[in-house]
Amino acid sequence: MRNKASLLIPSVSNKSAKTMRNLLSASLLAAIFVSSSIAEVPEQTRSALDRIIGGKGTYIADEGVYKVVLPRPEATVVLDYQTLSPNIGLNSWAGFTSAVHHEALLTGQFLLLEDEVDPVLTTVLNAGLQVTGLADSSLFGEIRVKALDVTGIGRYQDLASEFRKGLDEIGHICANASRKSAKVAPPDVPFENSIDPGPPNTILSMRGGISDGVYKATIGRHALLYGEPVWREMGISTWIAVAGTDNHALAQGEFVATSGELQDLLKALRSKDFKIVSIRNHLTGEHPELLFVRFWQQGRSVELARGCVMRSTFKLGRSQTAAPSMSSDLQNVSPQRTSNLDLRLLFLTRFTRLFAYGALSVVLVFYLASIGLSESRIGLLLTLTLFGDTLISLILKRRVARMARSLTPFNVSGGGASSN
Repeated sequence: MRNKASLLIPSVSNKSAKTMRNLLSASLLAAIFVSSSIAEVPEQTRSALDRIIGGKGTYIADEGVYKVVLPRPEATVVLDYQTLSPNIGLNSWAGFTSAVHHEALLTGQFLLLEDEVDPVLTTVLNAGLQVTGLADSSLFGEIRVKALDVTGIGRYQDLASEFRKGLDEIGHICANASRKSAKVAPPDVPFENSIDPGPPNTILSMRGGISDGVYKATIGRHALLYGEPVWREMGISTWIAVAGTDNHALAQGEFVATSGELQDLLKALRSKDFKIVSIRNHLTGEHPELLFVRFWQQGRSVELARGCVMRSTFKLGRSQTAAPSMSSDLQNVSPQRTSNLDLRLLFLTRFTRLFAYGALSVVLVFYLASIGLSESRIGLLLTLTLFGDTLISLILKRRVARMARSLTPFNVSGGGASSN
């Protein structure tokens, strides 16, 4: 029996090896074909993108990206007699590439003068693009410019049309005959501060405080930073401060939102005509990933407070005035924001993996018995395999834990809390 089995094993192994090589070769060729077909932006599509956006782009074949760069001459002026080259980075741009789950992916940036930020931000949000960042990009004090980052997924021509709407809005602002300056008029700051905290507290369902006549309300949000729980006093907070008088007030503040909440938050703020100052990260290594949106507005203190009462997750409600327990915090950090599709895929892949392991064990036992191994030897082999897997898992776990501790910075300074 054993001799026959030993004679059969080489032929089976050679046949299996040949089949495996053929499968690997076919898979590799298919992967190369798919990746090359995905990466290419067709020539006809490039011409359409140029026509819609109004500029001539460049195709980077190595990355499969078609990029259109649009200089902003207004942003290059240093003095009346001196300008900078747009090549220093003073331009708007849009990059297009083929995608796997959609036809195309867009990333881009609008270089904006101060008075263009809020109108263009509103326009691109309404057009369907995702706003992902806003930061000051000024090199000097004479001309203030900001960079507005956008992304989008969909059809090439639709994405180009959505980006074009932002460019058209810039053109409308520049063509406005009544435009005297590209700067945003500074707020009319009151000389005295005497805000009555009663109405804002009622509207916001908060217990804000008064300091030197200035009203301030803060609400914390739980998160994990380097695996450790953090909250309001560590800078993870939404806040609003109102100065001046009840009838003549100036408000500024900051909302904290996850990436999934950001677009709704921006739309809500712009619908109330709040001025957006910046969209940025304060941290790295936090969970969930958080973005901070700074804003300001003028008006009556009551109206400003009402403007901050956002729908859904942005509403400052009574349920948030009391600090939730840590257990409820950890429930709010991740699971409720996890995609249902991701959960299904996770369980499906885990079920498939465990089923394959179980089926392999059964098939292996029958195979070992067919080649003549006794039951005791089969049991010994499976037992040694189990102990070996356990030992390897323990070794890998200890090494990974040691690496994680060595890579984690312990001395982290949190500057966000001071602003709250």
